[in-house]
Parts: sequence; C-alpha cells; structure tokens
Amino acid sequence: MKDVQQKTLTAGTEETFTMQLKRSKFLVKNFTSGNITVKLGNNDSSSTIGAGMFEIVFNNVEDVAGKGAEATNVVKVTASQAGNVEVASVDF
Repeated sequence: MKDVQQKTLTAGTEETFTMQLKRSKFLVKNFTSGNITVKLGNNDSSSTIGAGMFEIVFNNVEDVAGKGAEATNVVKVTASQAGNVEVASVDF
C-alpha cells in the first residue's frame, strides 16, 4: 500500500497528518516558500526542513538489545509560509 498525503498548510498553524500505516520513518517534502518544522508522534523535538527541500524524518532506535524505533502514524507539521507539504510512509 502506498501511504501518502498532501495538504495545503496555513502559516503558523500546526497541521496533523494521520497516516494509515504506523512507521518510524517518513519522507516529508516541503513545497512552501519557507521553513517547516516536523514532529513525529508525541515527540517534543522537531526537524526543520527548508523551502523546496525534502528529508526522511525518523525516530531513533532505543539503545536496548532487540528494541527498534517507536512507530507512529502521526506527523505534525508547522509551516512558516503557507503552501503544500507531502508526507509519505517509507519503512516497516
């Protein structure tokens, strides 16, 4: 299944992408003319992606034997300028 969503964001408003699949990695494409900040799940930390750029945003693997990265289906994006953003699930 291809799990991709595109939304038009309003500047300064956090938009939640609720994906169909729980993943620990997402490909986020910023089609706006400003920076976006991206948070996964309930994380307080964020990644910043510049205008016209893309990044694979992921949860780190816990330093515990046999434990993988936390999976989520929630990606929260805030744009500094209005425009389109695309989020795609990329791992399992």
